[in-house]
Amino acid sequence: MLSSPGKPPLKGNLGRFEYIKVVVEDLRIRGYADYLPAYNLDDLRRFALQDDRPSLVRYIDNVMATV
Repeated sequence: MLSSPGKPPLKGNLGRFEYIKVVVEDLRIRGYADYLPAYNLDDLRRFALQDDRPSLVRYIDNVMATV
């Protein structure tokens, strides 16, 4: 069961790659593991748009704005 992604984790002092790893782990915990074969937020965003998941699109947009 997929839960609403909510807000992305805080970046803090993490570098870009480390932050994306934290984001991917957060999404896995929330039930999106099947959609995360790689650390590719563009593909996940495309899926979210096609699957009509606006909260996931906003989550990814917030992450992309942070990195």
